[in-house]
Amino acid sequence: MTSDPSISAIDVAARGLLRGIAVRTAATGTLLCEGGSPATEAILLVNGIVEAVDGPEVYTRQLIAGTGEPPVFVRGLRARTEVRVARVPVDRLEAAAPGQAAALTEVLLDRLLRRELVANASAIFGDLDGQALADIDDASDWVDLKRGGILMRQGDTGDRVFVLLSGRLQAVHEGANGASRVVGDIAAGETVGEMSFFTGEPRSATVRAVRDSLLIGLDRAIVDRLIATRPSAMRHIIKVQIDRVRRANSGVPLRAPLTNIAVVPLDDLVPTGQFCRDLASALEPFGAVVHVDAERLDQRLQQPGLADSPEDGPESTRLAAWLEELERAARFVVYETSARHPGWVARSISRADCVVLVGRGSGDPAPTEIERIVAREEGEHGAAQRLLVLLHDDEALPSGTSRWTAARAVSRHHHVRLSRPGDIARVARFLADRAVGLVLGAGGARGFAHIGVLRVLQEAGIPIDLVAGTSMGSAMAAQHAMGWSPDRIMETADDVWNRIRPHTEYTLPLLSLVRGQSAQKCGEMMYGTTCIEDLWLPYFCVSADLTDASMYVHRDGSLLLAVTASSSLPAVIVPTQAGDHLLCDGSLFNTLPVNLARASGCGTVIASRVSVPQDKDFVYEQIPSLREVLGAKLRRRPLRYPSIMSVLLRSSMLAAVDQENKESLSADLLFAPALEQFGLMEFTALKQIAAVGEADARRQVAEWQAEGRLARIPRERTGE
Repeated sequence: MTSDPSISAIDVAARGLLRGIAVRTAATGTLLCEGGSPATEAILLVNGIVEAVDGPEVYTRQLIAGTGEPPVFVRGLRARTEVRVARVPVDRLEAAAPGQAAALTEVLLDRLLRRELVANASAIFGDLDGQALADIDDASDWVDLKRGGILMRQGDTGDRVFVLLSGRLQAVHEGANGASRVVGDIAAGETVGEMSFFTGEPRSATVRAVRDSLLIGLDRAIVDRLIATRPSAMRHIIKVQIDRVRRANSGVPLRAPLTNIAVVPLDDLVPTGQFCRDLASALEPFGAVVHVDAERLDQRLQQPGLADSPEDGPESTRLAAWLEELERAARFVVYETSARHPGWVARSISRADCVVLVGRGSGDPAPTEIERIVAREEGEHGAAQRLLVLLHDDEALPSGTSRWTAARAVSRHHHVRLSRPGDIARVARFLADRAVGLVLGAGGARGFAHIGVLRVLQEAGIPIDLVAGTSMGSAMAAQHAMGWSPDRIMETADDVWNRIRPHTEYTLPLLSLVRGQSAQKCGEMMYGTTCIEDLWLPYFCVSADLTDASMYVHRDGSLLLAVTASSSLPAVIVPTQAGDHLLCDGSLFNTLPVNLARASGCGTVIASRVSVPQDKDFVYEQIPSLREVLGAKLRRRPLRYPSIMSVLLRSSMLAAVDQENKESLSADLLFAPALEQFGLMEFTALKQIAAVGEADARRQVAEWQAEGRLARIPRERTGE
């Protein structure tokens, strides 16, 4: 905006001209003006990128042709992306503000940019006509919120509703004990504070800017006037509220889509360029991707050193506008950084929705100099997300990951084998909110059906980005996360349950019915000293905390302890000790933790449920007496009776039946093979149970394919 003393008169002139100016869209490649022609009109570039026909120059959000002071001959200009432009005859500019056409075009461009941004108010009011947009522009408050700034505080009066036009916000609920919890993220085009605005209740969360953000604030008078003159706006408001409440009631944090991804190498040996190219390629199935680094940016804008220029420097506005246009034109922008360009690192972090720290699994986990640049830029407010990616040259299971995660605050970490494109594709799916989670339910021996499910998913090329489970499902999930094939899982299960048979080693029932030595040896044979954070795939399992009477979610630490706790049937096996807490079978709380998987970042959740609604093992006309059971044992004659082991196992699962039904309904895709013919303790039927699970999974996948229900899931090449 100009500082000329006559600005008020120019502003009045601009308001008059705006009524007759139309902003039009031009497709990529459109010739906007021919070179050498007289500048008879001013062309205002409102959105998009324009390039010179005969040179390397690019332009964005600026006057690109004609000011009328004096008449000039324009260059040939072509739309490099889809653009929004307004054309104003030079003689009209001169008539409206004699001798000040350049200043007038600056004001016009500013007002047109604001008008375009205000169009995003349709997020709450639906489609608005030009007059409505003008009313909002004139009457609303414009809020320019710097990164880390507070828009509203929990408990404040809700006297305004906001629309986020650019940037990113985060809502945080502050508990009575001082602990804070992230409720959700807010992206451009979404509303903020509408619930308290319409209900009159205090703000339910504190909202802060994750990066520089621009909003408009609408008070009650503006909203009431819009609703009175445009009744359809109320219907749209109600629809927005219902959708927001429905998502909040799901118990899953509201995640706004990520756009800007800053990739930060933790040492000079990280192949950052290759990683960014591979990541950009893996993101392409989910939308247009732009990959930009300091050298590429300087070359594109024909100004060496521009990328490293300070954010308060004279070129900052031009550079920021160009980057914003990249973000508008693409679904994802991958910012590649390097310690050689600290200024570019700082700028990339300031624009990032997500910071991806990339290190070598064999490297030093201590924080590096570039991380100190990141920390200074993030300040005390941090970024919306911080991921750690560790690169590996071989197939050996990682180790020592906890040293990396302890040295830096990250919300998630991934292990990526450079030889496996599927690993980086997994990272891309998490970033795109398209990760696929697999949840394997509890069910005793019936859990062997999960092996068949794993085999079918692998053959169908359906990726598994996170795996979780309860009880027997926790063991199957852990082995898959370790990288075991279905064949290896089957062979190990046969060794454990049909050769070693730890469940048959009874003892004096003071602590438990079964001795734990053999079970411990089996666990050590399978999991050794592996930690959950060292697994190839993100993994969790659940157990029941007897000490706190609560569900315990295992996301790190000893894998052996986690699986043992999740499958320690009360009274049958001694509870597992974790610190001063005692843990036992997770079936007591949640046999199928689907919503936990969704809350862990999975856009699609597949569940495998192996429990049965009616168990044939518990259908009796008459239970035999103790004498009859002992007699049958002595004579070695078969006699059907409910064993204490099966009764305890079935009883533990009954406690969570209602929860399992809810979790099953919330799964996007559900495997539920018919396993009534198999008993909970029928471990000798391993191969038959796995075969039933496989056959059912093949049928189910074929049905889903025919119905188009797998369309949202990106396929992988088998073997990746």
